[in-house]
Amino acid sequence: MTLKDGLYHIHYSPAPDLIGGMYATGGQVETSVRAAALRPGVGLQTWLIQHADEGYTISNPGLDPHPPLEPGPVLPGWGRMTEAENEPVLYTVRNLKNWIIAPIEDGAPEGKEIYSIRAPTRLKIRLIFYVNIDNETLALKAYPVTEEMPPAPRWQLLYNGLPPM
Repeated sequence: MTLKDGLYHIHYSPAPDLIGGMYATGGQVETSVRAAALRPGVGLQTWLIQHADEGYTISNPGLDPHPPLEPGPVLPGWGRMTEAENEPVLYTVRNLKNWIIAPIEDGAPEGKEIYSIRAPTRLKIRLIFYVNIDNETLALKAYPVTEEMPPAPRWQLLYNGLPPM
């Protein structure tokens, strides 16, 4: 299933019942995206997901009356410095990157859509770099490509509509 462009809460969904979990949360620009409970005042928890040439972009939708624009009229979003184990997902304007978001069919509760989020890589290694949570920070975790791969980290993308024009 292809995602439609729009506003989403990005919820880390522990198996098997999707109860609990944390939400991707943006704070200060040029810091790591954090994982926090869904509540007002902790930071940006509504994200704009849009199709891109290779995957999707995940960015600040500009709903804040004073969004962090720096430098110039660029809204911050998800980025990374490189594809490496434990590399943090950045809330950045300098290193914005595309992400591969794919549905996970196995183990999704009935009526729920579950996704993996990973970094596209051109490295000639047999690893997939999935977005996971490490000490309340979103970070890349390397998974070896084997016949018996461990399950990918699971995310619910909770649709909140289209951004205002």
